Amino acid sequence: MTDLDARSVTRAEARRRLLELGQSKVDTEYAMHDLVAQWGSDFRPPWMVHPVLQRVAGGYVYIRWRLSGVNGRQPFVDPAGETGKTLLRSVSPEMVDLLRKYWRRTLDLNVAHSVAHGEWQRWERYLSDREQVDAYAG
Repeated sequence: MTDLDARSVTRAEARRRLLELGQSKVDTEYAMHDLVAQWGSDFRPPWMVHPVLQRVAGGYVYIRWRLSGVNGRQPFVDPAGETGKTLLRSVSPEMVDLLRKYWRRTLDLNVAHSVAHGEWQRWERYLSDREQVDAYAG
């Protein structure tokens, strides 16, 4: 038996995986919305920083953190970067702990959605390519 004789993934298996990943993305997006809403429950405006849900080209969804400001002129905060470090130096130790919890959860949710969406896209492409290759049979 050669590698070419190995069992191929069935279209049904690929569709099932697409459905699982789609549900994972939906569940993660709900959790993202919950995090943003929880911030609004824990703190009242004006905020020095706050989470926002951002949808970007290609279907990816992220939570990003913005400094306070108006009319879309709020710069984003990179929790792991200089803006995050600077912000943490300007707040109380209790707020540092709370921001770190929110930021860790943000990182967890962002990577979960990104990985699920990337795999979802790949399986979608697999199914499309598979249909083309199978159509060659006549």
